Amino acid sequence: MQVAINDIKIGSRREVDQKNVLKLSESIKAIGLQNPIVLTEDYTLVSGRHRLEAVKMLGHDLVEANILPLSSEEAELAEIDENLIRKDLSFLEQGQLIKRREEILDAMGLRAKSGSQPGNQKAIKNKSAPNVDLFKTTKDLADDLGLKETAIYDRKRVATNIAPGVQEAIIGTPLADKANQLKELAKKTPEQQKTIVEVITSGKAETVWEAENIADAPKKQEKPKAVIDEAATYEIVYANPEYRSGITPLRKLLSRYQIADNATLFLWATDKELEVALNLGKEWGFKYKGASFIWDKRYVTQGQYNEIVHAHLLIFVKGSHHPTQKKPTIGSIITREAPDFSKKPEVFKEIISELFDGIAILEV
Repeated sequence: MQVAINDIKIGSRREVDQKNVLKLSESIKAIGLQNPIVLTEDYTLVSGRHRLEAVKMLGHDLVEANILPLSSEEAELAEIDENLIRKDLSFLEQGQLIKRREEILDAMGLRAKSGSQPGNQKAIKNKSAPNVDLFKTTKDLADDLGLKETAIYDRKRVATNIAPGVQEAIIGTPLADKANQLKELAKKTPEQQKTIVEVITSGKAETVWEAENIADAPKKQEKPKAVIDEAATYEIVYANPEYRSGITPLRKLLSRYQIADNATLFLWATDKELEVALNLGKEWGFKYKGASFIWDKRYVTQGQYNEIVHAHLLIFVKGSHHPTQKKPTIGSIITREAPDFSKKPEVFKEIISELFDGIAILEV
């Protein structure tokens, strides 16, 4: 039916895309309005804002409309489905609409049942306009957006897990359309989210990861210093079972500490892991001194070619760092019976302490 444009209530909606309006006006001028706008019984616009603006641009007083007896929830749902396919929505804004959409479906009892396939709720039609689909399924929505259904749920999770106040701060910023960063931000606590977004919006960082590092900087400064001054030394042992299942934990280990420009590293290694240990020392910024202690354990384990009864304590140096003793009298092979394969005898701490004049050793 024809409705007077001046009688239509717009309500609070997003700004229109003028390029889209112009394109539609050209189409309507050429072939007429093919899809009527949708109104509630009190002439509140449900869908077709751009079509309405295009008709106005052409100077028309009347517009073809379908009048549907919709509840407030149905009207909002139809409006959301139309707004979601807009090209100017950010990732976060899409997520907010998807979240609100599912809240309405829940209230109306139209959500897919638990255990059923996503998107299997039926599109609802109205008796007075049987050819008009009021609501899309999740799959329909994904198809309209050119996305997979999983991408719809990614957007919903972001809008669900990022705190409302944080979302308000993000809307209108470049971060609102950064999918990977938003998904990472959604994993943080509300307090962490707030701090990270404050750092980004202040211009101190461009990404969530950069902002997190800046926010964590004070905490990192409070971490123990593995090397307090140029004379300090420390020892890393391989007794922890997690280290023996791979070197990734060891690679990350020294990132927890501040290392002096001049320092000595003592690193335990079995014969099997010698090459790994040498490479690890280089990764940490140390140079192998070509020196080591050998611990004769008197604890036999079976190797590929022989019985293994020893382990190496490799010595690495960063910068210019040397023992305080000028002529050490300590031998390179130390014999101490091991109570188990990996537990280190106290004598090695005593040796290192003697070499460096009693400086404390941090054992990790």
